[in-house]
Amino acid sequence: MKMVRRIAALGLAACLLLSATVRAGFAGEGGLPFSLGADLTYTSEYMWRGLHASDDSFQWDYYLGYKGFTASVWYSMDLTDQNDNNGRIIETDYTLDYSGDLGFISPRLKRVGVSAGYIYYAFPQGDDDNTQEVYLGVSYDTFLSPSLTAYLDIEQQGGCYLELGLSHSFPLPYKASLDLAGALGYSVGESGKDGYYHDDGFTHAQVTATLSYSPFPHVTLAPFAALQLCIDDNVKNQEGVGKDAVVWGGLTVKVEF
Repeated sequence: MKMVRRIAALGLAACLLLSATVRAGFAGEGGLPFSLGADLTYTSEYMWRGLHASDDSFQWDYYLGYKGFTASVWYSMDLTDQNDNNGRIIETDYTLDYSGDLGFISPRLKRVGVSAGYIYYAFPQGDDDNTQEVYLGVSYDTFLSPSLTAYLDIEQQGGCYLELGLSHSFPLPYKASLDLAGALGYSVGESGKDGYYHDDGFTHAQVTATLSYSPFPHVTLAPFAALQLCIDDNVKNQEGVGKDAVVWGGLTVKVEF
């Protein structure tokens, strides 16, 4: 029965990805002035801001972009018996984002990127756990592509989560690249009665290595491996949520037009 449910989950995710591919194909034929895409990911761990959400998972999303604006919906399906959620969608995120640069102010600011957006987090298997965030980010187009993003919870927990990011891509032969990324999280005012973090301070550090390969136009295969170190003592001591150090990996298939 467990194997059947896993196969069913894989089939559902594949159908969703196929549907997005068909839609994207029509968009490409018509030369429509917007972009369409879909991602399908298998991951051996679902880690989020230093917290362990589940083990083996399928995750997929659809997104539509137009002139800097992107609307997306993202799903995560648990493939384990953890909390009796095998084969169930445990999270759905709805995101509206705007990303651009400050070149319209001055050509000197062309390399300064900005992003702002809204996320609604829905947890179908939870009990009134849904919440909302708004966020604002800034980045600079230079070596290691530094970025800083602030996320403000406006419904459940309050407080602010900050994340510093660094990344660099190394081009490889055969339409491939090695993409390295690092992140450092910091929590401010998120230690309320339902909060996971102990006090204001660093939450976790993470590094990710992704090997991206494009075997066909508009299609990318991206196996990845990641290491995350938990810094927050309160998270470390919570059963089912905290892990001192986690290594995991997976594969993402991307279709973009």
